[in-house]
Amino acid sequence: FFTKNGMEKVMYASTPKSPRSVDRILSNIKSQNQSKVALLCFDCMGWAEWSLLKTYLKDEALSFEEDALFAMLPSVTAISRSAIFQGNSEVYNLKSPGRSTEAKSFAAFFLNKHIRYFTENDVLSEDTLMGFDTISLLYTFFDDLCHSTHFAPGETDKEPYFEAVNRYLEKSSVKVNIKLLQSNGFTIYFCSDHGSVVATGNGQKLEKFLVDSFAKRAAIVPIDAVSHVKQQTLKIPFVDDKLLALPEGRTMYANMGTIEVNHGGITLEEMVVPYIKLTQ
Repeated sequence: FFTKNGMEKVMYASTPKSPRSVDRILSNIKSQNQSKVALLCFDCMGWAEWSLLKTYLKDEALSFEEDALFAMLPSVTAISRSAIFQGNSEVYNLKSPGRSTEAKSFAAFFLNKHIRYFTENDVLSEDTLMGFDTISLLYTFFDDLCHSTHFAPGETDKEPYFEAVNRYLEKSSVKVNIKLLQSNGFTIYFCSDHGSVVATGNGQKLEKFLVDSFAKRAAIVPIDAVSHVKQQTLKIPFVDDKLLALPEGRTMYANMGTIEVNHGGITLEEMVVPYIKLTQ
């Protein structure tokens, strides 16, 4: 699907009322005209991670409207999370992707609202929410834990990572923050920028002069350098001067045999992410 330029069809079909890709999340929220909105973005939450989070929330008086969206290509934070907070797919030439830029983009999209961009290290309270009607709250623990999990030789699934996630959730402020937001009248959405896979190092290295942007599961390569790249390349929708260089299968550009949870590639686990609306 992806190698046959399926993402271009996805993005043509994606609309504010019926989003199919993460760059339409803000448009979808705006189209629903709620008076107070909270977008909780969980970096690196694929469907497996959403299952863990949903189980953690099972004792709360919540129900969920679940939808599936495509991440951007490549499935990395600098591209896909930037697209969420900009509300468009024009993210391939950003000079400084990251939280500061996301906060500014989020405020610019909801120009006539009272905006606040929080991270999980911020304390949410009646006072910090006062006067704001549109907020975002960024959680990065899935991404942090997946990259820091150590795997035994030959480990092929995410069990050690999932165990770390469950331990973190039990001590996290996620439930408390959801209750606080609901008690203050916010309609809550969950979203994610990408998922992840267990990947194995292939011992390959891309020379820096060939690469515009690098991730272990994909690299963005200028079109005029593609002839020097031996890996499979993939078209980026509506971007004419760059291609993706992809390692084979579930491997990554890392030392031979290294095992990590990582992302950037085109597996379903990386590319199809949950978009959730919470209801009581």
